[in-house]
Parts: sequence; C-alpha cells; structure tokens
Amino acid sequence: PTTSTTTTSSMSQQSSCDRLAALRTAMAAADGGRGVHAYIVPTEDPHMSEYSPDCFKRREFISRFTGTAGTAVVTTEQALLWTDGRYFLQATQELSKQWTLMRAGTPGCPDLEDWLASNLPAGGRVGIDPLVHTVDSVRRLQRKLQDAGMELVVLGGGNLVDEAWGAARPAAPPTPLRVHPLEWAGAGVASKLSGLAGSIKAAKADLLVVAMLDEVAWLTNLRGADVAHNPVFLSYAAVSAEGGATLYVDAHKLSGDVSAHLKESGVAVRPYASFLPDVRAAAGAGQAVWLDPSKVSYAVYQAAKEGAEGGAGGDGA
Repeated sequence: PTTSTTTTSSMSQQSSCDRLAALRTAMAAADGGRGVHAYIVPTEDPHMSEYSPDCFKRREFISRFTGTAGTAVVTTEQALLWTDGRYFLQATQELSKQWTLMRAGTPGCPDLEDWLASNLPAGGRVGIDPLVHTVDSVRRLQRKLQDAGMELVVLGGGNLVDEAWGAARPAAPPTPLRVHPLEWAGAGVASKLSGLAGSIKAAKADLLVVAMLDEVAWLTNLRGADVAHNPVFLSYAAVSAEGGATLYVDAHKLSGDVSAHLKESGVAVRPYASFLPDVRAAAGAGQAVWLDPSKVSYAVYQAAKEGAEGGAGGDGA
C-alpha cells in the first residue's frame, strides 16, 4: 500500500470542524428531511477502486486521512475512522482532534457494523450512498442494523460529502484514452468478448456488468490516466450474450484511433452517465443482468431490480 502525498487546494480550504459541520447539516436534511443519525464514507468510489481520481476522494476530504484503506463514520456527535495497522501512525498524524481512530483488528476494537448497532439511539438511521458500497457489504450492514432495531437508509440523491465539499470538489478527469497494442494485450477485444459471451449464456444471463476499472481496461484493450500512476479510466462496460459490448465513457476522451478501435472490435459507446439508466432499461426489457455482488455497487443492483420490477423501486436486497 502507498499513501498520497498530494494535497489539493480544494482539500485544504476548510477546517475539519467546518467539513464535519457541513456534512452534519446535509445529514439532517437527508431523506426528505427525516435525516440520518450516521453516515458512512468509505474509501471506495463507484468502481470499488483502491486508488481513485481526486473527485472521488471523499473519505480523504472529510477526514484528511490520505491512506488508501479506511472507512469513516460521522454521527451527529462523533467522527470515527477505521483503518488497519499499516496506517495507525499515519492516521494519528493526519486526523484532527475531532476524530477518533478505530484501530481495526486490535483487541477491543469493534467492527464498524457492531459499533453502529451498539452506539446509535434506538431506531437509529444509517445513511449510505449506494454508488460506493458493494451489494454484499450493504446486505451485511442491513442485516446487522435490522437485528439491532435500526434502519439502513439508501440515499440515492447524491453523496452527502459532495454537498459538504461544494464547488471546491474537483471535476472528473478529462484525460484521453489510448489503444493498448495487441502485442502487449495478448488477445483482441473480439476474442475476449466471444469468450465472455459463452460464459454469459452458460450462466443463463443476457448481459454482464463490468464495473471495475482494470477489468474494463483489460476487456477493451484501452488505457487511460484518470488515476495517478494507474492506466485506467472512468468507465463501465456491458457485455451481451450475443458477443457485442457497450463502453460507457465520456466521448471527449475518445480520439479517432480509439473510436476506430472500438468500432472494429464491435464495441458501442454510450455516455458514462447513461450506464445506470441503461441497466434499468435492460432489466425492464426482460434481460437477465449478471453482476458480481462483491465488486458491483448497490446502485447497479438497485437499477436492475427497479427495471425488473417495472420501475417500482425499493431498497430491499
């Protein structure tokens, strides 16, 4: 693991008190004014990345802890950070006095879910952004809270840290893509899609969701620079049982060479923001959507579930 040594101006303009106060204001107004008693801010971004572009470094923004592993919990009165032994020293140096370091894996330190179940008031409400939690993690947390008489509130209207961050939050990176040569890729995109199509059919599915950035880069034989020191780019892919695929990426990142490469490979291009609506539409059209619950965000699962139920919605897992 490595740590970030870059401090952007947008992360240094507010004090820790100011950031926590702004987040708590957003927490009080969440869910139509019903509010939440706690809000969970993981390291992960919508692609479950360990390393993220600056616009997704929400846990770093709210806590100022720059390690690459850790989860923050902000309640109406407390702010806590869980991280492992690799980062204890770093966390003690970076966290302000408003924060409590939870030394994960050490005697006497409860798991995050257990702490919430034991420390929130009766009927406590815990808020999450479904884009940055996997399906599996949401289900585990949901069971733990329900057993304690508490409620998990899936907030689909945007990340509350973004409200606290405001206009200072960095924009999504605009870096262009490049084609990864076949001599280094080892296999062409069409060959990869053909192999996946067989697996999709064997699973009795119609559409495979690919959400992790390294997997999208491998599948499409493309590379980017949206994350420092990592050749990946913000994107999703959806692979059809019929062998075609769609890449969800912002069009301004595509050069003529990249566009030609994708067309030749049988890969269509759609805007990044169209991914969730398209998953919902595919499920609504009767397609079986295949996703990995340990890697894909709960928001993707929600979109597929809502589509399959005819847009009825619902947050159940």
